[in-house]
Amino acid sequence: MFRNLVVVLSLMALIWLGCAQDAEPCRSFEPSYCSDGVWHTCDAAPNEATGTWKTQRCGEQSICRDDDGCKAVICDVGETSCNDDMTAKAICADYGTAWRYEQCPGVCLDGTCRSQACTPDTRQCRAGTNTVLECKFPGVEWTEVEKCAAGKACQDGECRDVVCKAMQTRCFDSSVVERCLDSGTGWVATRCESFEICLESKCQQVICDPDEIRCSPNFKDIEKCNEFGTKWISVSTCDGNNACSEESLQCQPIICEAGKFGCSPDYRVQRRCSPSGTGWDIEIECSEKKACHLGSCYPITCEAGTTFCGKVPSEVMQCNESGTVSELAFTCTEDQSCNGGQCIDAWSPLGELVELGASSGTVSITPGKYALAVFNLSSSTGTMTFPLRATGNILTTKSAPTLPDDDELPWMPLPKVLPVPPLPDVPPKVVTNQAPMALPSVGDKRYFHMAGSYGRTVRVEAELRAQEAGFHIWEDTNSSASGTRMTETSLNQMVGLIKSRVLPRVTGLYGQPTDVDGNGRVDFFFTPRLPSDSAAAYVWPINFYSNIYGMSDYDYGEIVYSLPPSRSYQHDYVASVVAHELSHLVAIGNRIAPWLSNPTNIPDCKIQSELYVEEGLAELGASYTGLNDMYFARFALSRPHMWRLEAFLTNNYYNDYDAGVVHYGLGSIVLAFLMQQSGGLEVDHLGRIIDHGGRTYLQSIISGDCGQTRLNSPSNPRLSFPNWWKDLAGAMLMTTLQAPGVLGSRTTPDHLKFEGATPDPLFDGDNGIPLYGSGTVSNLKRKNWSDRPTSMLKGGISFLTMQVGDGGAELRVTDNQSGVYIVRIAE
Repeated sequence: MFRNLVVVLSLMALIWLGCAQDAEPCRSFEPSYCSDGVWHTCDAAPNEATGTWKTQRCGEQSICRDDDGCKAVICDVGETSCNDDMTAKAICADYGTAWRYEQCPGVCLDGTCRSQACTPDTRQCRAGTNTVLECKFPGVEWTEVEKCAAGKACQDGECRDVVCKAMQTRCFDSSVVERCLDSGTGWVATRCESFEICLESKCQQVICDPDEIRCSPNFKDIEKCNEFGTKWISVSTCDGNNACSEESLQCQPIICEAGKFGCSPDYRVQRRCSPSGTGWDIEIECSEKKACHLGSCYPITCEAGTTFCGKVPSEVMQCNESGTVSELAFTCTEDQSCNGGQCIDAWSPLGELVELGASSGTVSITPGKYALAVFNLSSSTGTMTFPLRATGNILTTKSAPTLPDDDELPWMPLPKVLPVPPLPDVPPKVVTNQAPMALPSVGDKRYFHMAGSYGRTVRVEAELRAQEAGFHIWEDTNSSASGTRMTETSLNQMVGLIKSRVLPRVTGLYGQPTDVDGNGRVDFFFTPRLPSDSAAAYVWPINFYSNIYGMSDYDYGEIVYSLPPSRSYQHDYVASVVAHELSHLVAIGNRIAPWLSNPTNIPDCKIQSELYVEEGLAELGASYTGLNDMYFARFALSRPHMWRLEAFLTNNYYNDYDAGVVHYGLGSIVLAFLMQQSGGLEVDHLGRIIDHGGRTYLQSIISGDCGQTRLNSPSNPRLSFPNWWKDLAGAMLMTTLQAPGVLGSRTTPDHLKFEGATPDPLFDGDNGIPLYGSGTVSNLKRKNWSDRPTSMLKGGISFLTMQVGDGGAELRVTDNQSGVYIVRIAE
């Protein structure tokens, strides 16, 4: 009301002031203007050029505007208000002469737009309380209007009677469940899902038909469905070895393991045991010529209940009731063999070695498995008809694979250089007809003589790189400076190997070398100029030439020539080859020592005879350094069909490469066997050779006569030519029979015992012959009788396996110089 009165008074003041006149002239184009609260306007008409100014003074509650004249002030600038319906905000504008409106998204209250919190004239309950709230106009807040009395609760904006407990449930009918509201003032209904029923105030799944009977999942109970179909109830429990049968729904004895396959009583049907174990739920009939065994159909292989001999000759097998499998019925004793499904007295006890010759005539042997070594004692060359004939029920079996060909020598790890064991206290043989050579110093030069083309001699300059007790090391400096072919590191390593392993072991076996040049040392000359081989050894007067008499350019002394170590020939391999050659040097030097004062009287056979005996000595010597891979011996063990006695009498190497390599290795095998049978030797914890008769035997070979008697053992009369060849055959056969139980309770006869390589007690590596691969698996393999050749080398040996079936077999040696070692085995 007050604001409207102000507007009326302002208008009256304007009207009164408008009566004032101003006579000042003006032009029609001059605009109106305000000055000091007075509005000036030109009264010239649009078509008149001039007129007079009219003035109007504005009142106190108005302001002058150039365009509008005096305008009443109706509000304070910046003042806000709301429109009548409170939907818009009013803002004072135009210097307080007008209101400008802005629409509110909610409501306008006290000149401010505010969000609408609620709808006016509505009610609700305050959360968690029994208080009624009402939304007053314009809806910006809730106002508490009522608190519910005891026994009532607020629900949907009003106080209602409490009729149930919050979250309580009940069945309205069989398909509807009701839940009490949180306020407790009423119920809300929910329909149960399909296959559900409302029972006990909740919806429950219908899982069975009322009064239906079944077995419990573990088949231990018989269960009944309740009247509503919602639960299984146990009505009976099966006891002991009974279970609920899926078929009868009653407790029945358990007859099989659930899920496992078995056979029908007549073995015609394979069937699966039911989950309860009280019956069978799948049955499949076996096809023709098959029967059920252990739940599967197998071919019928034998007549049910019959007995027969198994693959293991001492085992009697019995055909099972289905005729599909033979099972062990019993085992014959060691003095029995199986024949026709029964145990009978065996021709020989299990594991007993029997020797047969031509004088044995025809020998009947009982069924069983036999290992044989067929040998011939002829020292001639050529081939002969296989000297053992067998008739009867001899089964055909497949031979075991032999060792693979191996033309490459394997690289070996660098050795440990350990303290040098003491050399044997045996003075060297100084036998010479020349003045002793002056002892050189490290760095001195000398010439060595090598074989050149057309029988000429090539002089090669060398420098002394190392001087040790018992040996020198020289390096070829003819075309390269010292240290080029053998660095200081390489030199030290080779010195260590010769000093700790090569020289002590070789001299421990064969004695000290000769000393024809009087320097007390063996000269090791490392040069790449060897004609073909990687090493060679000579002791004066034996050299690269067969006849040095009258020649001035030969090497005087005890000399080993060797290729130097390199990427292709590592130090331990070179050392093993040097050990081979040093063994030659010691053996040959001591063999010719009695004639060194007059070399022209050396018998020819002392220089070049029984070459594979010499190579056997050299290989055996190298085998006791723990460095040698014994490639030649392994090669020989893989090719026993190439062995021949004549090799130990020949004065020439075989032209055939394989035959030569075989007999290099066989020489070491023969000498190792004869050495052991003569008492043997051992390497102690200090690396010394301890003689038990074997070293004495080896030195007797070095000094012994030429020919057939050379390998005879002075201490063991049995080891005479050619009997030792026969014993070697038996010994090697027994190395193939060392697996547990193969010989039953018997062991290898003492005269045929042959120990393989043993670990070196001081260094890495083994000493001796590698008779065995892994454990007791022999590196020598027997062939099956069905794979035997029709012929055999004269003086040869053949190792065989023979499987004799029911009825037995007959054997006959057909050659007077031949024989066979045979032993019944369990293999």
